[in-house]
Amino acid sequence: MRLPDWPERLAEALDQARARSFSETDYCVLFAADCIAAITGTDYVADYRGLTIDDAKAKLKDSGSTFYRLLVSIFGKPVPLAFAQRGDIIVRTEPELATGICCGQKAAFLSSSGGLAFKPTLEQRWAFRVR
Repeated sequence: MRLPDWPERLAEALDQARARSFSETDYCVLFAADCIAAITGTDYVADYRGLTIDDAKAKLKDSGSTFYRLLVSIFGKPVPLAFAQRGDIIVRTEPELATGICCGQKAAFLSSSGGLAFKPTLEQRWAFRVR
C-alpha cells in the first residue's frame, strides 16, 4: 500500500538515482525496487540486494521463476500502458530488458551513462500497478 507521502518519497528516490549509473551491482531492478520501497515502505527484492546482476538472474532461475512471473506474483498482471500511473513499474524489452518507474508520459530508467534516461511510457512493454 502506498504511503501517504509517497509522491515526495518518489521524488526523493528519483533525485538520488540521478547520481547513480547502471552497473553489474547497481542495475535497473534495484533502481525500480528503491522507488517502490520509497512509495510503499516494502523492499520486494531484499533477497537480491548485494548480488551482481548475473547472480541475481541465476538465483531467480534457480527458484524456478522468471522476472515476469516474479512481477506478477508481487503486483498482479500487467495493466495496459495507457493506464499506467506515476509510481507504477514500467518494463521495456527493446533494445534490452529494463525496469523503470512511470513518471507520467515518460518513464525513468537507470542509464549506463549515468543518471536517468526518460522514455515514452506508451512505447514500453508492460506496466505493473503499485498499490
